[in-house]
Amino acid sequence: MSLYTLSRSRMTASIEGPVGLKIEESNDIKLLAALGNTTVDDVINRLANDHLAFVAYMNNRPAAFGWMARGKAKIGELNHEFVLP
Repeated sequence: MSLYTLSRSRMTASIEGPVGLKIEESNDIKLLAALGNTTVDDVINRLANDHLAFVAYMNNRPAAFGWMARGKAKIGELNHEFVLP
């Protein structure tokens, strides 16, 4: 499932997550490609375009991932492209 949101704020609400949940920025190209069911080249291109990737771990096992675009973004599976201010 793909979704996106836009925000001018860098502030996020503080919520308490479940025990065992850890979310961190990732540059692990192979892991991100596997989690996103995409190619290593696609991951490299996103990172080269100043996007950030995050992986959520549950009990030290990858459980989810997400990208934060900075600048031009394209969500291929939604066929949507835009430029962030």
